[in-house]
Amino acid sequence: SSGINAEYGHPYISPVTMAVINQSGAHVSRPFHPAGSLRDVMSGNKPRAQYLKMAHDSRSPLTEGEIAVAGRHILEALVFLQDRSFPYGHLHSGNVMVDVTSQGNIYKLSDVENLILGVHSRNRNYHVQHGNIKTTVEADVYDFGRLLYEMATGVEPTTPT
Repeated sequence: SSGINAEYGHPYISPVTMAVINQSGAHVSRPFHPAGSLRDVMSGNKPRAQYLKMAHDSRSPLTEGEIAVAGRHILEALVFLQDRSFPYGHLHSGNVMVDVTSQGNIYKLSDVENLILGVHSRNRNYHVQHGNIKTTVEADVYDFGRLLYEMATGVEPTTPT
């Protein structure tokens, strides 16, 4: 895991603290983010709440300033990965961790290993329905648009357009 962090360490990517892969599967650990994910912050949930309870909770939109900061942090992390030919393809509000600091929120991509481990994107159905998304870069651009919509409205889009 130290090799992953050395090669892909970035202030806007949640670091891996431990990674184990064997015949049974894979386990990846990263630091606990007390504020939780962007989805948790927007819905007012604590990150340790039951997933099924909070999966469909209503969300509050972010302010324009919060969207600008979150968008910049997410884009910088995506560009960093893409400049290293490292596929992501898993962008959604549950995979953006939030660290609250005295200088403001820091937004960090999480689960950067998912594509390499063969985990399908949460938004895969939308990618297929859209029909024009053929690469992980295109998926990231599309998913970033979906995330911007969710941050601005507090509502996750339910259609592929």
